[in-house]
Amino acid sequence: MNTEMESYKRSIVKEQELNEKLTLVLNRTKYEIQNLEKLLQINSEKSDTCKQEISTYTKALEETQLMLNRVNN
Repeated sequence: MNTEMESYKRSIVKEQELNEKLTLVLNRTKYEIQNLEKLLQINSEKSDTCKQEISTYTKALEETQLMLNRVNN
């Protein structure tokens, strides 16, 4: 009976240790996900800014080309 109880205790301790390790992995993963979501948001904002700049430069280039065509004709 005593050995059976000791066996159960060891089993419980092993499961608790495994649970603690898994909890650490879970928490680390959640933290990494939060960081990646922040980075994705930052990159999305940068992408939007770049798209706006490209649009502005494209319009300026088109206007410049129209002016050059008028001058050359």
